[in-house]
Amino acid sequence: MLDGQIQKVYTEHKQRYGVPRITDELKDRGFHCSKNRVARRMQTLGFKGVQAQKFKRTTDSSHDKPVAPDLINQDFTAAAPNQKWVSESGRLALSLSGRHHGSVFAGYHWLVNGQTNDSAADV
Repeated sequence: MLDGQIQKVYTEHKQRYGVPRITDELKDRGFHCSKNRVARRMQTLGFKGVQAQKFKRTTDSSHDKPVAPDLINQDFTAAAPNQKWVSESGRLALSLSGRHHGSVFAGYHWLVNGQTNDSAADV
């Protein structure tokens, strides 16, 4: 009975919950048991909670290397297509697949993987 409830909570939360959260969830559902008992049952079932990854900074801004000049002075407006092209150096997460796609702003239109957001764009 308890094993089934532990398994249900564990799978409902994408196998990320550990002993404290599962214990709290079971108490909310009316199953009163200690953290030690839940820990033993989870160990028997082979369940382990997954700790969230800590944020890792990947940019080192304090360096001696040259920085590219800002040629357009943060002015992204353009009178016509193909006058200004800029891209972002980061990654843009799109769609539900979680894949990262490159993007370019062409003054008038955003390009993502070579596709514009406007099918009539002459870019």
